[in-house]
Amino acid sequence: AMMGGMPGMMQMQMQMQMRAMSQMAAQMQMAQMAQMQAMMAMQMPMGAGFGMPAMSGMRGQQPQLPAMSAEEAAEAAELARATVDDLALLELEVKQAEQKAKDTARLKDAYVGLMSRYIDDEGFGFISCAECKDRWEKTDIFLSGRNFMSAGVDVGDMLQFQVEKDGKNLPRACNPKLLQELTKLRRRLLKMRDALRTTAPVGQKRIHGGQEVAVPTFPEPKRPRLAPGAVPALVPPAGIAIVRPWQS
Repeated sequence: AMMGGMPGMMQMQMQMQMRAMSQMAAQMQMAQMAQMQAMMAMQMPMGAGFGMPAMSGMRGQQPQLPAMSAEEAAEAAELARATVDDLALLELEVKQAEQKAKDTARLKDAYVGLMSRYIDDEGFGFISCAECKDRWEKTDIFLSGRNFMSAGVDVGDMLQFQVEKDGKNLPRACNPKLLQELTKLRRRLLKMRDALRTTAPVGQKRIHGGQEVAVPTFPEPKRPRLAPGAVPALVPPAGIAIVRPWQS
């Protein structure tokens, strides 16, 4: 009986050894795979192991800022070197240019004003002009969307325009024309003010005209809440009320 049971026992031992060998082989294979994955993770760029694309593939997809032209670069460098004296001279130049434009417009029964805002959703805008107050009793003159588009102007531009009455006997702007040089000077003035406001430390002093004067810091103006698509209006001086067409 014992002799008959020996082959069966040997067969069971061989099967157990084969199972152990296969388990060891599987464990070795899994260890090799884990080692390979670790090596690949070390070679991959940061972020690729977390389901993110490699940085080399993202570079071509990142939006590139347009290169600055030589004229823009020169203007940026000049603004970086601007002083309070430069600002005062530019303010005087803008004032003189605006007065000259107003004198020329007056000969054509026209005005000079700032395209202060345009409401895309409504299809109209307003030109701010202090000189219109005496004759038209308004400092914000209505401009239709058709005239705005046909003139090719934008918010912030300085315009020459004429005023007429509409069907409701209210003033409206007509024949708007862009004043390119004055607009360019005004935009440059705003950029210089921003440059000095951001670069001049609070309390900094400069010598001007033999006297020590403080550098203006130009505090951030308060901005009113506006409807979507509206452009912030200019804040009128104290004591002056702006009358809207719908308030007349």
